[in-house]
Amino acid sequence: YRTPAEIGAAVEHECAELRHLLLRGARAAGEVPLSFRRPVAFLRPVALSLLGLLEDRPEGRARRTPTVGKWTLRRAYWRARFTPLT
Repeated sequence: YRTPAEIGAAVEHECAELRHLLLRGARAAGEVPLSFRRPVAFLRPVALSLLGLLEDRPEGRARRTPTVGKWTLRRAYWRARFTPLT
């Protein structure tokens, strides 16, 4: 059992590391196997928006997990499935 301040500090630290990996992954998307390249390219913005929700209020994450909206997920699925990579 941790205090909200301790949880907030841990969340901020992990978010900083995750953001670095996600942004570095943008450059490495060309190295991903072809079967995974489309989902990686179109789900990265969803991952970054979810990370932004975590960074907004890190202390509040002890009580409630942030979620991405249904339409955001559907739009990402549609783009990953039917939009050509350029």
